[in-house]
Amino acid sequence: MKYLVAISCLMLTSAIFFSGCGRFHAYRSTDKPANVGVVQAPQDAPPEKPIQEWGSPEAKVRIVVFFFIDKKYQSYMDMFQDLVKQYDGKLYVKYADLRTQEGRDLRARTGTQAGGAGLLINGQSSLTINAKPEPYVVNFDQEMGRFWTENNLRQAVAQEIEKAYGKSATPSAK
Repeated sequence: MKYLVAISCLMLTSAIFFSGCGRFHAYRSTDKPANVGVVQAPQDAPPEKPIQEWGSPEAKVRIVVFFFIDKKYQSYMDMFQDLVKQYDGKLYVKYADLRTQEGRDLRARTGTQAGGAGLLINGQSSLTINAKPEPYVVNFDQEMGRFWTENNLRQAVAQEIEKAYGKSATPSAK
C-alpha cells in the first residue's frame, strides 16, 4: 500500500512539474504581463523599410529588436520608441522585421543561437536584473509576456543606462 501511495505521489508531482505549474517565470506578481500570448503572424505585407532605427547612433546603450513591423504589433514599436524618448541621447534602438531578408540577415550576424523573435541589449540576450530581495536573470530571446515583461525590459534598460552613464542618468534618480 505504501508503495502504491509513493508511486501515486511521484506521478502527480511529475505531472505538475512537466505541465509548467510551479516553474519560474521572469515577471513578478506585481508586473503586468503585457502582450501575453502566442506570437501570431503579422497581418500586413512586409514593410518597405525593413529596419527602423530610433535614438542616437552614438548612444552607449544599444538594443537590437527582431520582431515584426506591422500594425498588429505597433504596441511593441511604441514601447521601444517610448524608451528612446525617456533616455534621450543615451539609447539607440534598431528594430528589424524578421519576415524580410534584411531582418533575417541582421539576426544571423548577431551570432546568437535563437533565430526567432527576441532582442539584444548591448549584444546580450540575457541580463541579470539587480532586484531586491534577489537578482534574477531574464532571457530576452524568449516569448514576451510569458518569460519577460515590459517592466523587465524597462528595468534592464535603466540598469544598463546607469552602468554606462551613472545613476543621475536614470529618470528615477532625478
